[in-house]
Amino acid sequence: MPLISVVMSVFNDDHYVRHAIESVLSQTFTDFEFIIVDDGCTDNTRAIIEAYSDKRIRLVINENNIGLAPSLNKAIRLSNAKYVARQDADDISLSERLSREAEYLETHSDVALVGSSAVRISHSGELIGYWNAIAEDIDLKWTLLFCNPFIHSSIMMRRSVADQVGCYTERPEVAKAFVEDYDLWSRINRVSRSANLRQPLLKYRLNPTSVSVRTCDDQIEQANRISLRNISWLLNRDVTLGEERQALEDANLLFYSPDGRDPQLPPPRLRSAVTFFGELQRAFYCRYSFSPSAISAHKRHWHWIWGRHLLALSLRCPAGIGNRLTLAALASRYMQGVVSSLTTASVTRVGRA
Repeated sequence: MPLISVVMSVFNDDHYVRHAIESVLSQTFTDFEFIIVDDGCTDNTRAIIEAYSDKRIRLVINENNIGLAPSLNKAIRLSNAKYVARQDADDISLSERLSREAEYLETHSDVALVGSSAVRISHSGELIGYWNAIAEDIDLKWTLLFCNPFIHSSIMMRRSVADQVGCYTERPEVAKAFVEDYDLWSRINRVSRSANLRQPLLKYRLNPTSVSVRTCDDQIEQANRISLRNISWLLNRDVTLGEERQALEDANLLFYSPDGRDPQLPPPRLRSAVTFFGELQRAFYCRYSFSPSAISAHKRHWHWIWGRHLLALSLRCPAGIGNRLTLAALASRYMQGVVSSLTTASVTRVGRA
């Protein structure tokens, strides 16, 4: 039985699929099976796959197109391995990807999901830049409250945990928007730890004709719904309606808008947004078993960022004096907290010395 099952669903990908297949077959790690689901292709994709004689390839044919999530679930059900690695038909795995990710999972038994940073390439394969992944579990869990911090084609996960939480959702509204990965990573992170390796292990293709580009508006809508579910789960109450939904939307606008953009919120709503975010952060630290040092570092990092952001807003936004003073006061609260925690930490270290 192989250690890894690499799963890939293809649908009319004859332009790129050869590069994806060869990137998997040329891995330095060789103990894997490669399950490829032909999801009703009508182009030359199947012929390209069938031309390979490598015994590690298992071709599964769907007579009709059933979609990405159902095809991936079919592949996972057919898999015989401890770990499941994803591969997209238009991406390219670098040669040490499977080796590095399997080694990490083998040596970190409390981690169920690992991804990596990536090299960004154009549709023709030219270098565009790099995507530097968020690496630590506490930062990944916090980011998952709002968006997806993993590249789908870079991940490897424990088959047992995927089975535990239910694999990819096949709900039509989620599958149609291609956010089934964000939904699954959110559920996995409720029961286990995760990580991203900082080393780029994937060439991630920015393809202007990909389904994710064509369904961008649906993706944003469904991703926002997953975010709301994640936050509701964390707080153990529904925040999708009423004043709390408004406070959350205001907080997102306040903390994640560009520095020069006035959020146009009156002082009571500014204070309400900050109060809501503070409650969210406290609930986050209570829900998970993070170490005190990890919580302290995470809090200092984000409070410093938020404090600087609010201070910049208070100086640059064209709003009235009331808004500016409120923003400055909120910024001061965050930044004083950071200075206080650093001073306390320094005194503690001196005392121990």
